[in-house]
Amino acid sequence: MAKKKINIPFRADEYSYRVQYSPDDQAFIGLVDEFPGLNAFSGTLESAVKEIKTVVSEGLRLLAERGEQIPEPLRSAGENTAANLL
Repeated sequence: MAKKKINIPFRADEYSYRVQYSPDDQAFIGLVDEFPGLNAFSGTLESAVKEIKTVVSEGLRLLAERGEQIPEPLRSAGENTAANLL
């Protein structure tokens, strides 16, 4: 049986990301403004960015599968901001 194609209106790289270092956790924490409850911990800044984008991709897929509302990215695709240059 073939899987039904899911329409996901946005890509993970369209969202606004930031990374901060947590001295308490001794880790970098990747965050995404449009999904306040999502985060990803990692040992390096670069891998924290990669991890949070993976978490958002999976979240988008799950929301689409469930027919739930998907948050719209805060910025337009193609804008050059510090948040999307990570």
